[in-house]
Amino acid sequence: MNHSPVTITLAIFLAVLTAWAANAQQSKHDPNAAFKPVKTHTANPCAKYGSGFVKMQGSDTCIKVGGSIDVEAGGNGRR
Repeated sequence: MNHSPVTITLAIFLAVLTAWAANAQQSKHDPNAAFKPVKTHTANPCAKYGSGFVKMQGSDTCIKVGGSIDVEAGGNGRR
């Protein structure tokens, strides 16, 4: 399969957005969610995948969000 970078980036964005929305929905039902202490880690558990990877909160999934835009133009001078 040949997926374009835009398709892959969009799929990652939608996955992160879905996880964020689920977390936001869960915190609405937990009145003490805003007062829970934040866990800090001294080592990045996703470092084995390369620089820039981070662990999604509440899961064991490591992600890296990035992207690029390519613009191409062409023309023909014949008439």
